[in-house]
Amino acid sequence: MNFATIPSILLEPCIPFQGRNTSFRMAEQQKRRLQVLQKHLSSGRKHQPRPTATEPVTLHSEGQVCMVETGAKLKQRTKFQEQIKKRGISAEVQPPPQGLEQAHSTLLTPEAVAFVARLCAEFDRDVDQMLRARVLRKIQMDQSGELPDFNEKTRRIRESEWKVHSVPRRLQNRHVDLGDVSPANTQHFLQALKTKAEGIQTDFDDGHCPTWTTQLKGLYNVYLAVHNKLPG
Repeated sequence: MNFATIPSILLEPCIPFQGRNTSFRMAEQQKRRLQVLQKHLSSGRKHQPRPTATEPVTLHSEGQVCMVETGAKLKQRTKFQEQIKKRGISAEVQPPPQGLEQAHSTLLTPEAVAFVARLCAEFDRDVDQMLRARVLRKIQMDQSGELPDFNEKTRRIRESEWKVHSVPRRLQNRHVDLGDVSPANTQHFLQALKTKAEGIQTDFDDGHCPTWTTQLKGLYNVYLAVHNKLPG
């Protein structure tokens, strides 16, 4: 969702009025916000059919995982791209950062890239619509004072008898758990693996400061650790 296109009033917090008629004035502000949002969404892009598997998908770097680009033409015809095309997908992949050529070739196999491209083609537009609906729902709840609740469509599941499998033995003891460990910081990652902690949570979101370089390096370090190939 491109928040740069949202009217500024929708991104501003509700101003706490003081004095007489405070509740009325706040309700009027929320009502105006809702009207602006509804007008904005109704004038936005309409739902379009999902792109087919043969439409190009570009995998971008530096904080943006992927974006469907229907109708775009690929600039390069490399052997790697031809291998992907054989799987029904056209895609561009950013070249590896300096020093991460091995990580790039190990992780971004034609099969892996085709899988990510299909995920983008299948769900990208739906995610954008859900984000828009979420903003609208928040404004509606602000106006009505309604509280979040479970989806009525899932009542049957919630009220039926069911249970999950027992916790695996290796996860039953979690007295010490290291969180927010960035695997891109190789030395820090190694130190965490050498501790006596029962669990380590590798972090690939904001605490990890994700970029094309750190994501690739972090995933490769996890790959090496799982295969007992991480030096040190």
